[in-house]
Amino acid sequence: MQAIKPKILIVDDTPSIIKAIDTSLRKIGYATLSAFDGEDALEQLRFNSDIGVVLSDWDMPRLDGMGLIRRVREEQPQRRVPVIIMTGRDLTFEDAQNALYGGAYSLLPKPFKLEELQVIIDKAAGLHEQPRADWLPRAQPYFLPR
Repeated sequence: MQAIKPKILIVDDTPSIIKAIDTSLRKIGYATLSAFDGEDALEQLRFNSDIGVVLSDWDMPRLDGMGLIRRVREEQPQRRVPVIIMTGRDLTFEDAQNALYGGAYSLLPKPFKLEELQVIIDKAAGLHEQPRADWLPRAQPYFLPR
């Protein structure tokens, strides 16, 4: 039996990036929603309980990716949706450490290949589909080094 793919919320302030990721994910069988910043993403999360994974840019206006993670944890503490942070910045060890300890499931440096994204989404979805009582947002972070 084939696993059901989660609905993915794509959060980025660049419409062309949302469109490219959306098109790629739909071609391989994922349902997607999109938001242009963290505030829009919070609204999507409030009204769409079937979102299984959030794929969010780090740097955005109004509310960035890390702020989004904090707000979801504060406003919906029972919600265990994994958040994958995408970034075009040159990551330092401290950036990675802060993101993962701050609740990000994974970091994904831009640009990335669809295959890399699919691996991380599938791993994140595995956590989401079978939550454990001792589940923590950063319990098994997965990071693709560059």
